[in-house]
Amino acid sequence: MSVPEKLPKIGSSDHYCFVVRQKFPRAKLPPKETIFRRDTRDSRIREFGQWITSFSWQEVISKGSCQDKFECFHRTLLGAVEKYLPMKAVRKCRSDKPWMTSKIKSLIRKRQTCMAKYWKEFSSFKFWRNKVAQSIKECKESYYKSKVRNLKVTDASKWWREVKNLSGMADRNNQWFEHIIDGETVDSVDTLCERINHFFVNLTKYFTPLSQDDVSNYSAGDSGIADDLLASTGEVYKSVCSLKTGRAPGPDGIPNVILKTFAFELAPVIADIYNSSLRDAYLPPLLKRATVTPLPKQSPQGSIENGIRPISLTCEIAKVMEGLTLARILPSIISHLDNKQFAMAGKSTQQAIVYILHLALEALDKGGCTLRFFFADFRKGFDLIDHKILLDKLSKLGTHNVVL
Repeated sequence: MSVPEKLPKIGSSDHYCFVVRQKFPRAKLPPKETIFRRDTRDSRIREFGQWITSFSWQEVISKGSCQDKFECFHRTLLGAVEKYLPMKAVRKCRSDKPWMTSKIKSLIRKRQTCMAKYWKEFSSFKFWRNKVAQSIKECKESYYKSKVRNLKVTDASKWWREVKNLSGMADRNNQWFEHIIDGETVDSVDTLCERINHFFVNLTKYFTPLSQDDVSNYSAGDSGIADDLLASTGEVYKSVCSLKTGRAPGPDGIPNVILKTFAFELAPVIADIYNSSLRDAYLPPLLKRATVTPLPKQSPQGSIENGIRPISLTCEIAKVMEGLTLARILPSIISHLDNKQFAMAGKSTQQAIVYILHLALEALDKGGCTLRFFFADFRKGFDLIDHKILLDKLSKLGTHNVVL
């Protein structure tokens, strides 16, 4: 409240008027954050394409070892990406809707400029106004089709939250981790990050890393590598073309749009690096790295130990090589697996449930028995697999030593 201000008398009145002004705090603008992204506009992609279609990878192919091949390949490709697709800073408000894009913001700025200059009567303002409305409608439809529509069947609660968010009925400014910062055990975001990182690291701290002696028994020997284990250019091309361009790049910094758009030019080099990796029994360290992001298992978020799962983002080239290796492992082991093993490609948990229910109902129809079901969930089942045991099992199933 302001200090009361006395005003003069009105006419012949004996009373004074006092004015007390309410001080309203200035509305705080929503916080903004700066995000760095690759400039992947079509014009930039075309400039990169002019370079890569005329560039010769003979220097990479002529290298003797897999390590030298990959280092030369990554250095050359990343240098071209930095030159033709540089990083640019993008300002983003935390209150932005998930379908909001930089293109819509650019159109809004043009619309506001025309409104300030010409007001609302000129055709230029109406043109940009219609462009903004059309772009918002298209982005909402695209976001619904790609992110929301399938939730109606899989997660109705989340689907309804997203629908309310699209219609402007909900606010999504809060982060999922904000309620964990209670000011006592976790007093800041930095402390929370340290605790999450400590939890992830401690999951496998009891493991002994594989040494050279552990893998020395798995060698190609004097017979060399069979031709059916080597990857062809066509096989690599098909694998690279299946990459999703919407995913973020891994630790190598190579955008997926570059790998997929220019798969024809990159497939021979990636195939040569993969085949050299088999011959040298060597995998470049960069392809073993991953960017780990914590994500909540449910909402509201529980404790760090029980409510957070790590999502690893690896290099896309590593995923391509992983797929090539899987195609060479499966034929040798799939015949040894139980037909009732549903945790594999082509089968699902629905088939497992149908099979269990069939056995249960069949037993009940015969009579004279009771049923009890026991459900078990392994804690960090994939993260806590001992690699020595895994190598030993794959070897007993007939996997080629070169692949191991």
